[in-house]
Amino acid sequence: MSELSERGEQMQSNQVHVCLETPEAPTHGAVFADGTRWVCQCGANYVYRQGFNRAGFAEMDWWPAPAVAVPQQRKGHRSLRDRLTHSREG
Repeated sequence: MSELSERGEQMQSNQVHVCLETPEAPTHGAVFADGTRWVCQCGANYVYRQGFNRAGFAEMDWWPAPAVAVPQQRKGHRSLRDRLTHSREG
């Protein structure tokens, strides 16, 4: 037994996580609409689109994609310039 297991600590798994082979992944034989997105539980993003495989042929498959940016809400307070300079009344 290793020192980690003797101390009762949880041992690290040495398995490689392959997103498209997990049980939650979309099935390979199913038909999806072009542009369909899927996010793995680890946070990796994939999109179903046409791309070129290693042999150079076009195919529809799941390809890595950047995350979709979600715009942040605009803050309700005024800018520093507006707070320091007041409109002149008169």
